[in-house]
Amino acid sequence: EEAAVRTAINQYFYGILYYDEALLRATFHPDAFVSGISKDGNLDHARFGEWVVYTRGNPPDPAGRNNTIASVDLSGAAAVVRTELR
Repeated sequence: EEAAVRTAINQYFYGILYYDEALLRATFHPDAFVSGISKDGNLDHARFGEWVVYTRGNPPDPAGRNNTIASVDLSGAAAVVRTELR
């Protein structure tokens, strides 16, 4: 099960680095929420359908961006994954 979770997270990493909206839509549940810390330090929280539109257009240069899985915690059919996106 952890391998499947890691695969999904790595698909997210690729989708966000290269603005692959189709891959992101295949990876996320349509009712998902996406949360994170913005560049100015504020908490951002949006429905996936609203958030994914930001991946339209030309992606920024992925050079120097390092995305890693910091931890995976499985509990039954649920998983919590902490990522570090740089």
